[in-house]
Amino acid sequence: MGTSMVARESEDGRERRPRAIVFELLLCGGLFALYRSGRALTNGEFDRALSNATHVIRLERALGVFNERSVQSWVLGSRAMVDGLNRYYVT
Repeated sequence: MGTSMVARESEDGRERRPRAIVFELLLCGGLFALYRSGRALTNGEFDRALSNATHVIRLERALGVFNERSVQSWVLGSRAMVDGLNRYYVT
């Protein structure tokens, strides 16, 4: 009885794997298409984006939370931290 259940589970896993891969590829493709559509809609909005970034930086400075440079310097000082964060970002 136990062997039959294990065999069934592994067969199910093999059957689900191709469907899962197709689903992930379709999901990634759909998200990429959505991203590209958003980029196309905002094409030529560089000045507005820069203005928005400037407002965010001013707000962060006013709140005392603008510390990106110090965080980047700290992280870039550790190769292990850079590798770990790169892996996190990719996944």
